[in-house]
Amino acid sequence: MSETLSRRAGRKAHPPRQQRNVVDGSNEKFEALLDNVSAEMARVPAHEVDQQIEQWLREIVLALDIDRSTVWERVSDIDFLATRWWGRPGVAKMPEGATGTRVSPWATAKILSGEPVMWSSAEELPKEPEIRRFVETYGPTANVTLPLEIGGSVVGAMSFGKFRGPREWPPSVVRRLRVVGQLIAGALDRKRTDLRVSKLQDEVTLAARRSMMGQLAASIAHELNQPLGAILSNVNAARRMLGAERPNPQEAMAALDDIAEDTKRAGEIIRRVRALFKDNYSPREMVELDTLLAEIEGLLRSEAMLRKVSLRVEAAPSLPPVTGDRIQLQQCILNLALNAFESIAAAEHERREVLVQAVQEGPEWVAISVRDTGRGIDPSVQDKLFDPFVTSKPQGMGMGLVITRSIVENHGGKIFGKPNSDAGATFTFTLPVNGAYQHGKAAE
Repeated sequence: MSETLSRRAGRKAHPPRQQRNVVDGSNEKFEALLDNVSAEMARVPAHEVDQQIEQWLREIVLALDIDRSTVWERVSDIDFLATRWWGRPGVAKMPEGATGTRVSPWATAKILSGEPVMWSSAEELPKEPEIRRFVETYGPTANVTLPLEIGGSVVGAMSFGKFRGPREWPPSVVRRLRVVGQLIAGALDRKRTDLRVSKLQDEVTLAARRSMMGQLAASIAHELNQPLGAILSNVNAARRMLGAERPNPQEAMAALDDIAEDTKRAGEIIRRVRALFKDNYSPREMVELDTLLAEIEGLLRSEAMLRKVSLRVEAAPSLPPVTGDRIQLQQCILNLALNAFESIAAAEHERREVLVQAVQEGPEWVAISVRDTGRGIDPSVQDKLFDPFVTSKPQGMGMGLVITRSIVENHGGKIFGKPNSDAGATFTFTLPVNGAYQHGKAAE
């Protein structure tokens, strides 16, 4: 008997078997939650992070036996904004536009300094009126809010609340919540990085578009001078007809009709130019390619004449529409066409031809190509055509094809260039027909 007691005395105390099963089950559920959130975070595109976070919050609340979880994103040096939350049915909703300083300046300051804020019951709350009012209306009876840090900087916070009576927050639970919080922080940081990169790409794309319009300035002026010259001529003719000894009102009306048509033509040229100077936030729409190519031809016609290039623009009959940003797609074709013009100028031979063509390739794709008779593709850059800062132009920056590829790929297409067998080169990009990309039919 004494030997048995001695062995028992030397053992660690363990919880009853039923309690151990509950603890083990909770740990397993939490580990499964971490695996799931980690896998989802790795897969979800950055622009879909916000939608996915709400699903993650639901799983966190259910797995950790709490009632509401909220993500707060840092919006200034001194404040946070509640951007996503999920609560059990019957739990008070977070107020729209809730900020950290409105809820509690005291708690906000602590989170900004990297300290957690927690209470196990309402009796532990500080006497600050803001936090007491918030808890009475929207808040939990027990809560823990943890700072979210990336690279040593606080980028947000996560709060976990219990509404069904008091609750202790032992270190083991807080450690779990910290792990969940850092996973969410990583997702938010990836979203922010993607937004910064996207904004930079938009700025570069817009700068390239404006530079391209600078190249077209002379031809645009030439194109605009034609209807303006015709308007002036018709105004003078109408003035003479109406001022003659025997006025001719019919001829004067015909001249006024011509003036109206030329005014519309000049207005359309200005509209196209202004559209190309717009920012990169044009809504996506259904784009008819024959109309798009007609607009391109109008912008390039005078440039081709000034450069003594024979320009042909062809669209196959009955082309299906594509969904996209009309101005960005125009920018792609204009960039390739201007590259073709410059290639022809450098070649210095008699054939000076550029063909812009749109055809259908299979039921779900259309292809737009720009073929020239220029100097072709320099073998030294053949495999790096779409790399940044790679160019064979003496004054080039090597960003035009990079931007073109970015636009094409954002529309679900691909782009490639190859030398022609006779002379010059052909650059082609594909686009999914209207509806194919949105429904996931476009090939990877």
